Amino acid sequence: SPARSPFRAAVLLLGCSSARAAAGAAATSSAAPPAQSRRRSARACDEPNHELFGLPIDLLLGGAPAAVGALWDVLGGDLERLALALLQRWLPLRFSAASGGLRSGASVGEAGGGGGGGGLLGALAAARHACELPYLTGAAVVCYGVPT
Repeated sequence: SPARSPFRAAVLLLGCSSARAAAGAAATSSAAPPAQSRRRSARACDEPNHELFGLPIDLLLGGAPAAVGALWDVLGGDLERLALALLQRWLPLRFSAASGGLRSGASVGEAGGGGGGGGLLGALAAARHACELPYLTGAAVVCYGVPT
């Protein structure tokens, strides 16, 4: 049971459209044939349904404090740069270019060459600037939930 577990891990969904959530009938319309899809989209406009469906919502309902992922399709290399910068800023471990491995002992603020803390959300905001397209790829990566 999530309520009894002492572990509450934030989830990083680092892939294209990994954090996309859909509302109501729109969640199932992509698998339907075109004629049914038009009917469902018209019905969805007539009958508003504000309940969201998707992996990030399921993770939050399952007890995860936060889920980080991309809302739309992004460039893979740019997403890898963002992920590396996020992990370097967020975790007290960092990659050492000389040894090619992990080196411990760096503080969270020091790990990314600045940043000054802020936890996961501060690290995500700072990591967006590591992308070649910060207003496309960087803006696509969002955090659902409230990390603790």
